[in-house]
Amino acid sequence: MSPEEANLSNAIQKLLDDAVARGVAPGLVAAVSNSRETFASACSGVVGVAEGKKEQKFNLDTIVWPASAAKFMVSLIVLSIVERENFDLDSHEELVKVIPELGKDWPGTRIWKIIDGEDENGEYKYRDAKVGM
Repeated sequence: MSPEEANLSNAIQKLLDDAVARGVAPGLVAAVSNSRETFASACSGVVGVAEGKKEQKFNLDTIVWPASAAKFMVSLIVLSIVERENFDLDSHEELVKVIPELGKDWPGTRIWKIIDGEDENGEYKYRDAKVGM
């Protein structure tokens, strides 16, 4: 680890420690990486704070549930690539050129029904999709 990477890890560590101390979350982890390596990482706090569970110290190998955060991160990454590379986001072939992992056994997404408003009972109405995505 270079001195710059160590400084970045230390700065991230301080941010996470401060956030945990303020009660933002019981445990946090952060990493800075590219497709080849991780430059900096840090973690703070505890896991297993549910009733009846023994608290465990959070570490870099702790498995966490990303929930919808992953959708947000992927969206930001894809949109920044679209902006830089100036290509058609609706083209699966062009997207695979930039993110090859999406081409592995992935035929694309098919939309069969579209939400088309609500009926008089407040239930969703659906219509057939004209084309897949």
